[in-house]
Amino acid sequence: MGESSDSEKVSASNRVYSAEDKERESAAIGYKVVGPLQPSDRVFKPYEPVFAVVQIGSHQFKVSNGDCIYTERLKFCEVNDRYQTEVVC
Repeated sequence: MGESSDSEKVSASNRVYSAEDKERESAAIGYKVVGPLQPSDRVFKPYEPVFAVVQIGSHQFKVSNGDCIYTERLKFCEVNDRYQTEVVC
């Protein structure tokens, strides 16, 4: 019985998601993948004294306009992807 649950975990992690599945499940988690960074995106912008505390996974970050943060792997996000979150503490 334990072997079948292990194989189910492996098959679930190798699941291929459609674009609609990715969008629906990432929205359920609380974020939206915007897409890869473009060369024209200005990641570092002039400082503005405004900040927010956002929650990503089990971590909270104090962020300001234009901040770039590094976090653990997020489902459906690739390296250098931008994403929007609605989870602000």
